[in-house]
Parts: sequence; C-alpha cells; structure tokens
Amino acid sequence: MIAEELSCTVTEAKRRVTPQEFIDKLTYWEVNPPMRQHLNICIAQVCQTIANVNLGRGQKPKKLSTFIIDYKKALLPSRKEVAGKIKNILGAFKKG
Repeated sequence: MIAEELSCTVTEAKRRVTPQEFIDKLTYWEVNPPMRQHLNICIAQVCQTIANVNLGRGQKPKKLSTFIIDYKKALLPSRKEVAGKIKNILGAFKKG
C-alpha cells in the first residue's frame, strides 16, 4: 500500500521509506483504515448477512466476495458490475 500511495514500485518504496516511517504508517492504518476499502467491506458484510438470512431451501450461502466492489479494476465500477451486485442482493430475497 505504501508503494501505491507513493505511486512507485515496491522496490522503490523500500528505498524511499525508512523502517520508522513504515511502522508509523502501519500504526496509522490500524487506527484509521483506508476508508473506501473499509466501507466497501462493511457494506458487503451487511449485504451478505441480509442475503444469507433470506436463503431459500437448497440455496448455498453467499460469499462476502460476491458483494465487494473491486475499485482497483477501475476508478468507478461499471454499470454492469453495479447491476450485477444489485441483482445478487435482490436475488437473495427470493425464496427458493
């Protein structure tokens, strides 16, 4: 993540960041996780819980990854991807 933040390779980040800076950054991320990913996981957990509570007979529990939007693929998810996630959420409300 440090390399990503510095917009450089991991090797370059190792040269540019001191061990103390690295420890400070890890401590900061533990206390203040990167919000986009943190919120993405929180919302996905809520969706997963709702989906799994409403499973019909014979339906398998949904995995958390089903509801996580991959922001690293693109800055904004495509309409198709968002539609797919919404269908997964709404499809979980169907009784089988």
